[in-house]
Amino acid sequence: MLELLSKLLHFTVANPPGSDSGARYAAIPKKDAATWSAALDETRAHRTAPVLGYMLRSTGMDRMVPAPYDTAFGNDYRQTLAANTLLMHTLGQLMPALAEAGVRPIVLKGALLADVYYPDLGTRPMGDIDLLFRAEESPAAHQVFRAMGFAPRSENNSNDAIVFCNSRGITFDVHHRFNLFPPEMRDEITEEEAMPSLAGQPVKCWEPNAQLVHLLVHLCGHRRKSGLIIGWLLDLAFVVRRDGARLCPKRLESLIPHPKQLKMLWRTLGFLRAHTGLIIPEPLQGSVDSEPPLRLPGILRDQRLAQWGLPSVRGWLRLLASHLHLSTAVAKYPSVSDLAQCLLPSGRD
Repeated sequence: MLELLSKLLHFTVANPPGSDSGARYAAIPKKDAATWSAALDETRAHRTAPVLGYMLRSTGMDRMVPAPYDTAFGNDYRQTLAANTLLMHTLGQLMPALAEAGVRPIVLKGALLADVYYPDLGTRPMGDIDLLFRAEESPAAHQVFRAMGFAPRSENNSNDAIVFCNSRGITFDVHHRFNLFPPEMRDEITEEEAMPSLAGQPVKCWEPNAQLVHLLVHLCGHRRKSGLIIGWLLDLAFVVRRDGARLCPKRLESLIPHPKQLKMLWRTLGFLRAHTGLIIPEPLQGSVDSEPPLRLPGILRDQRLAQWGLPSVRGWLRLLASHLHLSTAVAKYPSVSDLAQCLLPSGRD
């Protein structure tokens, strides 16, 4: 399964259709139904099935995928496109109302990535849309959301954001605090970008170095509970592919809060270079070469162990309780080799 999944990953950040499709066509191995089924499950767990559905069809490589799985990849793409279209339509209605109220949010993560960086709106899954407002803008922003039929969902609120949801299930995370980039530094790391789904309307967003750092810190912050998600790694790949010429190692280092996160950035880019063919900008190549890249088996294992909360004590207790039938299994039981990795000093690393 690893061989097949590795080959499929080369299509996620593929070059434009026709540029090297022959080489990629020959590279897809023939595998049995069980292997394809396992690969499909992994792509769904790692949020890459929609981009594969789009890219395989765009490059003509869907002919090399057995019919049931080609259909599954295509369906995941179309479902993501439908969901994202509804989200972006709602954002398109909100933005003018927010502007009329005198507030302009910074569009974070998914919405900008799906609409600007990824090859198609349906290739990057989004559960909601994240917007960042200055603290003094929040009351006016909240009033606009309420006027347009949204209500705060109290069980999901935090000290940093309020979750607004409407009757159709459309959800916005409305951030009023963002510790990574405090208000006093935002003007120097913010720029405007035209969003195709908003008829080219410019929105505020992070400049590429800050964008890359935000995505990296986000995936590191969620790693303990979710593990490393390949789809989140691809977010970094599409930023580098589009804006690589604007990335600066010293700038990145100044924005990243912790040296371990900087090492994770270089390891992630090394993985993306090896498994997606991502071209690393020349100024970053030395840093990427200085760290061992993440490995595909380790990424898959990381996600499996995270479902149990391993290697934390609570995770081991959860696993023990499930084996003793004192609680329901939260996921498939880890293999002996996965558990052995938890006992090493490096843990899930």
